[in-house]
Amino acid sequence: GALWLAPRWGVRGLAVSVVVGAALHFGVQVPGLVRLGMAYRPSLDWRHPGVREVGRLLGPRLAGLAVARLNFFVNTILASLLAVGSLAALNLAWQLNLLPWSIVAMTIATAVFPTLAEQAAQARDDELRATLTGALRVTLFLAIPASVGLLVLRLPLVQLLFQRGEFTAISTAMTAWALLFYALGLGAIATTEIVTRGFYALHDTRTPVLVAAVAVATNILLSLLFVWLFGALGLGPQATLAAGEPRSNVGLLGGLALANTIANTIEAAALLLLIRRRLGSLDDQRLLRSLGRVLLASLAMGLAVGGFLVLAAGRLDLAHLSGRLVLVGGGVAVGLLAYLGATLLLRSEELAALRSLLRR
Repeated sequence: GALWLAPRWGVRGLAVSVVVGAALHFGVQVPGLVRLGMAYRPSLDWRHPGVREVGRLLGPRLAGLAVARLNFFVNTILASLLAVGSLAALNLAWQLNLLPWSIVAMTIATAVFPTLAEQAAQARDDELRATLTGALRVTLFLAIPASVGLLVLRLPLVQLLFQRGEFTAISTAMTAWALLFYALGLGAIATTEIVTRGFYALHDTRTPVLVAAVAVATNILLSLLFVWLFGALGLGPQATLAAGEPRSNVGLLGGLALANTIANTIEAAALLLLIRRRLGSLDDQRLLRSLGRVLLASLAMGLAVGGFLVLAAGRLDLAHLSGRLVLVGGGVAVGLLAYLGATLLLRSEELAALRSLLRR
């Protein structure tokens, strides 16, 4: 819808596409609900226990969304005070970082949440712990290599997707610079997504909101600190020097991205600690062994992709789209093969767990 309406209606076309897409998202589920025997009869009974429970849980959830928007609003204000193009670069880098998060963490969280809710409702705590731990293992099995892939491929990826017209080499360097720091936190935001669903299954929407509020405050303080620090140290993307721009002028947005990553990591760690206190051990030894295998396999993948980029970059014409496409596509293919091979050598259990989740 956006591809068809935006050229005709501009920004309004994008807005209409979002609304139509949301309506279709609801509509495609109705036939399945009817087949399952759902009979919906509109009523307004504020005293119904279910309505009261939803109201109790909804307040903290709305507060959590407000906190997230506040975080985005503050980052937008700070980025708008930096060099020209910083806000666009920061937003594009964040969207690229969210892509694997939405594919991996959101998909797994959606698939596993009904099971978590059922186990919590029936007080099957052992099964709940096992399900949550399994979801975390599979999520990190996918999120960490995605993080490494973004780190290694960030510059050619941004070149392929955006560098044309008014989006110059400096714009590419700025976006890749922000993505460098955002990608470091991909595992953390994926972990937060899964653990938060564990709290929701326990009918606890308050704890994630309180932790998120602390994370937002941390992000704001660290953003101010790191913007100053990056400027004082003159940190920034090397590519901008050739264009005559001081690194400190365009590198400050890296401080915003790094602050965000550290705050997200603190949030994920706090939620993990709190859910462990609530449920007991999350099979910590197995989770740590899994994490170790994933880190080793991801390291092997990163080295393989980095080697491919060094060998291929000098042989391709990166001024043209075809050369950029071959470079990124080849890097992704090498990364997938290297990671799969490494996980097989390490006898990773998460491959079987992933197949089980996909069947859901």
